[in-house]
Amino acid sequence: MRKEVLCIIPARGGSRGIPRKNLTALGGQPLIYYSISAALGAEGVSRVVVSTEDDEIAKVAKGFGAEVPFFRPEELAGDEVHSVFPIIYTVERLKETEGYLPDAVVMLLPTCPLTRPHHISEAVALFFSNRSGAVISVSKFDKPLSSIRKVVGDQIRPVTSVEHFNVQRQDYSLYVVNAAIYIATPRDLFDSKTFHLDDVYPYAMEDEDSLDINSPTDLRIADFLLSQQGRE
Repeated sequence: MRKEVLCIIPARGGSRGIPRKNLTALGGQPLIYYSISAALGAEGVSRVVVSTEDDEIAKVAKGFGAEVPFFRPEELAGDEVHSVFPIIYTVERLKETEGYLPDAVVMLLPTCPLTRPHHISEAVALFFSNRSGAVISVSKFDKPLSSIRKVVGDQIRPVTSVEHFNVQRQDYSLYVVNAAIYIATPRDLFDSKTFHLDDVYPYAMEDEDSLDINSPTDLRIADFLLSQQGRE
């Protein structure tokens, strides 16, 4: 039986680093185009819904083929609101208004425009093959944990305890969450209010596909990567 997979793209109108970031131009398209296009092209995705409070974003999203069945409340559109809460709100509203409850929920952030359809398809397949927990996309971290420091007063301190500080980076297998793809069941989201469950499976992506746009510099890098052969 085919699984019902709901992909939700949270896209609010405000932004701290880049004004109107989700609509800013990148490679001749508004930023949000890339996540919508990737989701619509992914095998295994049943519906693509954009969660927003913004009229212009809603109009653009619909023009690219995404659904915007309702607006999220303003209180879920602030800088301090974690993206998981508009996701949960959207799932709950679809259940209430349509009786629709998917087998899995994918959160796809529009700030990761280099995510491709096959990334989403593979992450969804990984999720169902494990039958439980969540899937979160990651990329390789090329520094040893022993090299990370925090600033305390006017000095630096290790973030974690290690046996020795001269360990080579190949002695570790470290990854960072790259903010591109998150998958969980509605039940786990309702119960835990997070994708970061106890049993989370990693979906590894290459560094060049893992850019998360938070600054004008990130936009310039993304524009360059999109201009390369095979990226359009």
